[in-house]
Amino acid sequence: MKKLEIQTKIKNYAIDFGTKFESFKSKNEGREISVTMEVADTAQHFQYRYYHGFLLPDLADAYGVDVHYCHILCKREKLFIPVNSYDEIKKRHLANGVFMISRDDLMALPEWLPYSLIKGALIVHADNEIVGYCPSTSKKCFTKEEMAAYIESVEQMFTRDVQGSFKNHDEAMLMRNKAKER
Repeated sequence: MKKLEIQTKIKNYAIDFGTKFESFKSKNEGREISVTMEVADTAQHFQYRYYHGFLLPDLADAYGVDVHYCHILCKREKLFIPVNSYDEIKKRHLANGVFMISRDDLMALPEWLPYSLIKGALIVHADNEIVGYCPSTSKKCFTKEEMAAYIESVEQMFTRDVQGSFKNHDEAMLMRNKAKER
């Protein structure tokens, strides 16, 4: 029995099976097949559901700020990485992140730097030197372990600094535990 296994993600209510599926179909024209789909959520999936769905909104409420603003505050507080030059920035962090640099440095950015970074994520810092950056918490930039450590530090802000408690404690803990189990 020939078997094809494809791991993909549902986006905009569609499944992209890619070229592997097209090749499989053409090689097996006229044959009967059985298709089984299984949701295979990773630990990171549950980490992001917990962080964005429970921890961040409840922390934002405790601080009395908007969720997006709270996310930026958490990143600046917990993820800021001081650097003296572009060479010190981890390559995987160049795709996403908030960078603080001078206006002169902005004009002298290397050609290989992605335009989306310049357009969307650069912040010009007032003291005319690159001082550091806050990496994105996206799956492209953060490993499961890095996200777990970040979530733990934000949880400390929530429970210790603002004495926060979850509005929906049981669901929040369920997501948190699922992320830790995997």
